[in-house]
Amino acid sequence: MAKVSIINLGCPKNLVDAEYLLGHWQEQGHQITAEPAKADIVIVNTCSFIRSAKEESIASILKIVELKKKGRIKKIVVAGCLVQEFGPELAKALPEVDVFSRQSPAYLPVHSAARYQLTPAFSAYVKICDGCNNNCSYCLIPSIRGSFRSRTNADIVAEAKQLTRQGVREINLIGQDITNFGSDRDQSRGLARLLRQLVKIKDLRWLRLLYAHPAHLDLEIIRLMAREKKICQFIDLPLQHINDTILRQMNRRVARRQIENLIQNIRQSLPAIALRTTFIVGFPGETESQFQELYDFVQDTRFDRLGVFAYSREEGTLAAAMPGQIPAKIKQQRLKKIMLLQQKIASENNKKLIGRKLTVIIEGQDQKGYYHGRSQYDAPEIDNQVLVHSSAKLRPGTFVQVKITKALPYDLIGETV
Repeated sequence: MAKVSIINLGCPKNLVDAEYLLGHWQEQGHQITAEPAKADIVIVNTCSFIRSAKEESIASILKIVELKKKGRIKKIVVAGCLVQEFGPELAKALPEVDVFSRQSPAYLPVHSAARYQLTPAFSAYVKICDGCNNNCSYCLIPSIRGSFRSRTNADIVAEAKQLTRQGVREINLIGQDITNFGSDRDQSRGLARLLRQLVKIKDLRWLRLLYAHPAHLDLEIIRLMAREKKICQFIDLPLQHINDTILRQMNRRVARRQIENLIQNIRQSLPAIALRTTFIVGFPGETESQFQELYDFVQDTRFDRLGVFAYSREEGTLAAAMPGQIPAKIKQQRLKKIMLLQQKIASENNKKLIGRKLTVIIEGQDQKGYYHGRSQYDAPEIDNQVLVHSSAKLRPGTFVQVKITKALPYDLIGETV
């Protein structure tokens, strides 16, 4: 029996893959450890979404190679998106790696597969689909992850029930495009059907939707969110840009007017909704006026949560061959400008919450004695925290009512009531 550890890089979708990898090793009788330096076998689950992710993945592999050279670990396994994209090249460049693990382009998890949960015991991700057919011009996902494919409703519901029996109270549905769920099986309104089944699970408290493509999010989902209290008032809606020319060049299959109508419908139906989005600045050919259009849109729309990426030129994508590549310095300037604007918006939005009561799931306690957790408006890892003062001891996974007393630029402070 060996000790096995994993270094997981990238998005929550990768995290789920890492959990299944560890589940397989544990099922074979091996012991799982959180400390790579104390392991016999180290798995590096890589990401290659953008250049910086590739660089981080290579750096992580090289660190583990050094541990192997010193005799501190015995074997190295490298898995994930970098292997899917560059498997043969990596094998030549890194002979110290013992195994390069590749997934079949048709692979989908099943609820009966062994899984070692890396998230807190009360919160889990459920991958309902994988791959993508959208073919955005800047993105390598279809070539790395394969074409879009979704799991069956029955298998997902079985997994969700299994997780809640184990103590999970928050389930975050993930996939490259969850709003396209079921389309590969000719199932219209597939996500709505799935949600209606999942909300019936007795011990499930929160159900969160991540990565909803604006071209596929329909009114039925929005109405369902308004009716079902278990579905968090939160949507992660990656828009990437707002200028129509840029959106066409990105192959986003949605125009500014559609995006504005969608946001209006969401906010009318769900007044308390927290809208999260991401944008790309410095896409090839992006002019100052097109960037200003994006900046003005962010200022006017006042998203609750927002991330910005500088365009990354990825070999093999259509956008990589486009003229008008933007210098790195300009991309960083544009990124910083929008993030400074969003910091101001987030701070103003937070101040409006002072005096309000929010339901918060407790995640832990810091050295200063504050408990920290999240409201339904915050996705795990990436969004705001609520710092909670409580005279009573609070266990992780507990849902408590918190009165907000102070607003920070991104986080909130409150006390239990």
